[in-house]
Amino acid sequence: MEIFRNSALPTIVIDGVFFQINQRSGIARVWRSLLQSWSASGFIKHFIFLDRQGTAPFIPDLQYWYMEDYDYRYTPKDSQQLQAICDQFQADLFISTYYTTPLLTPSVFLAHDMIPERLEMDLQEPCWLEKHYGILHASHYLGVSQNTLQDLQYYFPHISREMMTLAYCGVDKTFSPATRSAMTQFRENYGINRPYVLLVGERIGIDGYKNALALFQDLARSPQPLDFGVLCVGGQAELEPELAELSQGITTWILPLEDEMLKIAYSGAIALIYPSLYEGFGLPILEAMACACPVITSHHASIPEVAGEAAHYVKIPQTDIWLTAIAQVQEPRYRQQLIAAGLQQAKLFSWSSMANIVAHTLFKVIASIQNQEAAPVSPLWLTVRSQQAELNRLRTELAEIQLTLTNYEYQTQAILEDLKVDQKTAQAEIAAMKSSKFWKLRNLWHRFWFRS
Repeated sequence: MEIFRNSALPTIVIDGVFFQINQRSGIARVWRSLLQSWSASGFIKHFIFLDRQGTAPFIPDLQYWYMEDYDYRYTPKDSQQLQAICDQFQADLFISTYYTTPLLTPSVFLAHDMIPERLEMDLQEPCWLEKHYGILHASHYLGVSQNTLQDLQYYFPHISREMMTLAYCGVDKTFSPATRSAMTQFRENYGINRPYVLLVGERIGIDGYKNALALFQDLARSPQPLDFGVLCVGGQAELEPELAELSQGITTWILPLEDEMLKIAYSGAIALIYPSLYEGFGLPILEAMACACPVITSHHASIPEVAGEAAHYVKIPQTDIWLTAIAQVQEPRYRQQLIAAGLQQAKLFSWSSMANIVAHTLFKVIASIQNQEAAPVSPLWLTVRSQQAELNRLRTELAEIQLTLTNYEYQTQAILEDLKVDQKTAQAEIAAMKSSKFWKLRNLWHRFWFRS
């Protein structure tokens, strides 16, 4: 990245919106790692980083611009504000950490996965609509795996392969084999009193695609008591009901671990179990391999790209595969083969390599736009977003009118109820007066008076 230190200064605006949404997920790790690599290389000076409500990570030498938080109810207005910022800084390019778009400034789209499309989720939800707007707006596409880029082209066939660039994720230097004493201390500190297999991240996922259910079902069918437990790191703080129902007789621990402790957890595990049916990349696979932890996983989606020949693969959805695989990876010679292959596989991936690829791609896109080799952003986006903003404004006004009418209805109803109460009170008072001695004397007086 030395070439960027003294180069001209194209300006690239990055919307840090994802750090507002989720600080601890894989996507946040990707962007934090890219920024740290660019800070070390000097490329960081090209960026204006939009900090949504103070949620951005601190990165040395990065220029921040404070921006209000993101709200899916007002995405057209947000696009207008993004364009105003791009105009203010005369930005050459825009890239978002999560699917936001300006109006006219060209953008690059970083695809992490195509899970909503593959799992046939409701693509009319605002989040996925904005994802598709981001895809349609972009001048170029980055993907974290070949599989993700293939899926992107499948669902958006107008995108040519020439407009796509592969940029594999990396593995943090924190992840390396821990010492035996550190592993012993870890088990003592967390009360882990038997060998364990490791699950990292979400265990169920949308429509169950994370597939930990298959593991627990397999373990629950064991004819013999298990001589190991399951350590879950990340995900929900408690076992999901469908897993808890199967966990009778299965020792489980659920721990929220930072990287330093997660490294030790990997290093001391029998294996990382990664049963997912779809991944855009699969960071835990690399992390485990870098920590000398064997990996048991499947051939689904991007996983073979990441694991290569260094994992023990099982055929999902066959039953009774996990117990067999766990036994196999404990065979000493095979285990050492997996560990050695995993350590070499992990070395093939680095954040600095990804950062270089992304940086060169951003510069290439800027050059192609300036040389008019790439089509500019269509003015249609300005029209579409303006109409969406007007529609949102009308919807807001309509909601306010409906709220006002509802308040009037409540007030009217309250007045009517008060009148009914007053009427009943008056009737009761009149009835009481009519039955009183005073009222009877009054009636006698009136009869006497009118007769006389």
